[in-house]
Amino acid sequence: MSELTIQRQLTKAFIDTMPVTLVLTPRTKVPTDIGGFTWQEEEPRLPQVLRFVELDTSRPNDPIRTQDGIERRADFMLIGEWDAIIEVNDIFTYDGDSFTVIEMYYDNGWEVRAKVARHGG
Repeated sequence: MSELTIQRQLTKAFIDTMPVTLVLTPRTKVPTDIGGFTWQEEEPRLPQVLRFVELDTSRPNDPIRTQDGIERRADFMLIGEWDAIIEVNDIFTYDGDSFTVIEMYYDNGWEVRAKVARHGG
């Protein structure tokens, strides 16, 4: 068995200990007639089983400037299996709060990881 296969199995086992099923909706930036932009929601993706991990709030994390020009701090990380579909600017709701994917981690081949920011709640 290859190391990649083992890492993928470990990621699945980690997700399966506290799975959440989320529907992520991609968004695209659409220019307006007056020089600004609006967000247009695309077709929601199929539900995906992911792991929702709270980041260490005892240490400050640097804000990330998102495509809407707002600086946001990541509150959580989403972890999916290697073939999960998650992209920057995706939105979703979980436990009554709204979230936006603000940054992707590099692709290591065995998991998909994204930083997300909460809105509301």
